[in-house]
Amino acid sequence: MKIATVLGLSLGLWVSVSAPSQAASNKWTVDADASSLRFHLTNLAVPVNGGFSKLGGTVEYDGKNLGAAHVFATVAIDSIDSGIKMRDKHLKTKDFFDVGKFPQAEFRSTKIEVKPSGSFEITGNLSMHGISQPVVLEAAALKESTDATGHNHLTAVAAGTLERKSFKIGGLAAATISNDVKLDLTINLVKD
Repeated sequence: MKIATVLGLSLGLWVSVSAPSQAASNKWTVDADASSLRFHLTNLAVPVNGGFSKLGGTVEYDGKNLGAAHVFATVAIDSIDSGIKMRDKHLKTKDFFDVGKFPQAEFRSTKIEVKPSGSFEITGNLSMHGISQPVVLEAAALKESTDATGHNHLTAVAAGTLERKSFKIGGLAAATISNDVKLDLTINLVKD
């Protein structure tokens, strides 16, 4: 009787400890070193290309049902690089991003629609500069790989367009800058 009780308690403890770790196996983390976020706009009709180097976030994905995945991503705005340091310094001020008050942008998915080709559309809310707006990204089919250490990776390549004015970025200081800002993302995820 005592042995059965001990075995029952041991099994119950194993199940309660194992369940969270199984749920955690669906978690993927952004590999910032292998990911990029680039932007493209015009200023006085001259192309300006740049990016952000500090990305983070997680994706809950079971590896089978992409439509049920959940994405949370962050971008450190002070990591902006437009290729000109003086311009970057100005972009961080109250005239544009106001990094002191709004240091980070966040994206949370609300819907993922997978197409027969494997490509997908991800809809979510982008919170930036104190404003949250819906954003849609078009993504190519996920690519799976395994690195030399045996870690599983997923790579997503996506693109979308933001309206700068909808986030109140720029004002009079941005009169010559295009409202449409095109984004190109390559996000590498590693399984936890």
